[in-house]
Amino acid sequence: MIANENITDKFAGLRVWGRGDQRAPHKPLLVLLALADCFAGRNRLMPFAEVAPRLTRLLEEFGPSRRSVRPEYPFWRLQKDGIWEIPEAGNIIVGPSGDPSKAALVNAKARGGLKEEIFANLVKHPELISLIAKDLLTQHFPDSCHEDILLACGFSADEGISVAVQRKRDPEFRFRILSLYQAKCAVCGFDLRLGNNSICLEAAHIKWHQAGGPNIEQNGLALCSMHHKMFDRGAFTIEKDMSIKVSEYVAGNYGLEEWLMRFSGQKLQLPLSSNYFPDVKFLQWHFKEVFREYVPAKAT
Repeated sequence: MIANENITDKFAGLRVWGRGDQRAPHKPLLVLLALADCFAGRNRLMPFAEVAPRLTRLLEEFGPSRRSVRPEYPFWRLQKDGIWEIPEAGNIIVGPSGDPSKAALVNAKARGGLKEEIFANLVKHPELISLIAKDLLTQHFPDSCHEDILLACGFSADEGISVAVQRKRDPEFRFRILSLYQAKCAVCGFDLRLGNNSICLEAAHIKWHQAGGPNIEQNGLALCSMHHKMFDRGAFTIEKDMSIKVSEYVAGNYGLEEWLMRFSGQKLQLPLSSNYFPDVKFLQWHFKEVFREYVPAKAT
């Protein structure tokens, strides 16, 4: 039986596609789906025809906005990471890139899943699932998104999957950002205090820490917990002129106007010195990699 520490090392060494600072959460999200199925006692091997729509929904919700979503890539390429297998791989035709098409995977009735030895060990030691899930989330997503991703992958809220994060942080970052923004949310001005301590006010990274965003003033915003989560989920972004741009995908009734739409087009409440305004390069990253930009349908 493979040692537990070797299993966690394999997941920690997941090779993720990279081009500059573009986000590519495809493999981590697929692995989280597989872990959720394992934790729930479902089958080890998942038919591509069934996992593709599940992974597509996750990528559309938690990945960067793209004109097309390609669930076949992580499903196939995860084999090279030493944790995944596709029993039908030898019967599947691949293209010049080395990847099969969606149709090829469906026609071959391809199934993919964690390797049998790894799966069996996780079933025997479910605490490893929590550890691996937490590490994947910490590496690839901000804290504000962790619970939402777990629920979307199929973990129930009462299943005991802990996402408590012990990540090295700059202890001065929050203090500096809240001081610059006069302990007020840059969007709505929320400034509740208990004594001298701000409540539900957070220092948000514009370019995520997971994507190499630095702990500097120009990459920070003081946001209330509500607007911090909306910002990290891409419900709104900040334009070059420091105005608020709301995603056309947002919808709802109660709270939509009060918490979001009434701020559309308004300017942020900024620090007194322009030296500490958000840096445009970080805002551009957020727009490209996080903001849920409306993507029109292709003409037919």
